[in-house]
Amino acid sequence: MVHALQVVHRVLRPAGLLIDLRPGPFHRRVGLMEGDRFVEIGCFEESLVEDRAANGAIKSVIGQGLFRRVHHDRFLVNRHLDSFESFEVWYEDFSHEKPCKYNRRLVERVRKNLASFPAGTPIVVTGPLILNLLQKCLS
Repeated sequence: MVHALQVVHRVLRPAGLLIDLRPGPFHRRVGLMEGDRFVEIGCFEESLVEDRAANGAIKSVIGQGLFRRVHHDRFLVNRHLDSFESFEVWYEDFSHEKPCKYNRRLVERVRKNLASFPAGTPIVVTGPLILNLLQKCLS
């Protein structure tokens, strides 16, 4: 990834901006919404190796003086799933897209907990996104 950022630096205009927006290196949590309250059931066990490598690459190009950080933010993004079946399909896809151990016990806990909530209760998967705004340094 450092090489890709070095290439971006080479083709970006002087003082140009690079927007780095990606999932943060934290495990996503799953739960149910009870009114405005998030009731956590558990968390995923996804691999965070690539997320941490991306953080390292950003630090590296800043350390090399190629970019300076103009802004940094972290915010939660919630995925609302309206049924247990939707959650199962989404989680199955997610566990293949991002190295993630599929946790059957977690799925069963979601199903069991959902049964004790009112019909139509959304299942929510929440996780942070990282936003870095980097500016190309003038050499």
